[in-house]
Amino acid sequence: MTLALLVLALTSADAQAGACRKATQALSEVSPVVMTVTSEHLPYRQVSFLPDPASKGRVYVQVNEYRDEAGTTWRGVDHLACRGRELQLHEFVTDTRTGAVEDFEPALPWLRLPLREGETWSWRGTLTVGTEEDSLQVDAAVDFEVGAPQELVTSAGVFEAWPVGYDLSVGGRRPPRIHTISWYTSELVLVQRTREYFDAADQLERTDRWEIERLGE
Repeated sequence: MTLALLVLALTSADAQAGACRKATQALSEVSPVVMTVTSEHLPYRQVSFLPDPASKGRVYVQVNEYRDEAGTTWRGVDHLACRGRELQLHEFVTDTRTGAVEDFEPALPWLRLPLREGETWSWRGTLTVGTEEDSLQVDAAVDFEVGAPQELVTSAGVFEAWPVGYDLSVGGRRPPRIHTISWYTSELVLVQRTREYFDAADQLERTDRWEIERLGE
């Protein structure tokens, strides 16, 4: 490789890595995103994604605040980090209520930034769920795909957002599986989400829906 091509390759790689850091920095500066949840099974009816000032450099920490119909709240924390273009999810920890943990080994490539229509990627690894005292490890697989950007009209305004879909299967077999589509803006604001749960016969059991209610206080 010539010196010019080497410099170009290194510059391109640095720019791609910068896209992840730039997006997470922008998200950390956004005021809280509040979403309404529609579900017959989930205990919460509202989720707030709160910027965490502790996030800096390649590491991004997102606080999730859940509220049920009675007004009871509890929190969870996503631990993510930039690795090249990828925003990788290392674990989700519920720091109140049950102390539950979801841990991915290796880290789950949650998003590839900037978002590009038609891009796909996959992950195979071990998912640990439960608590520190009582946990379960299972083989898991996730396949991702980015769709074309769409204009979404919500109560919080009009957003251009990219649908990022993924299928999660556990236990070394396709069904049962969970299919999720999350719509993100270029600043990584989550605008909408649908999550479909399928049984062992791959029949749809239920669908949960999230939609942005407001952006900011």
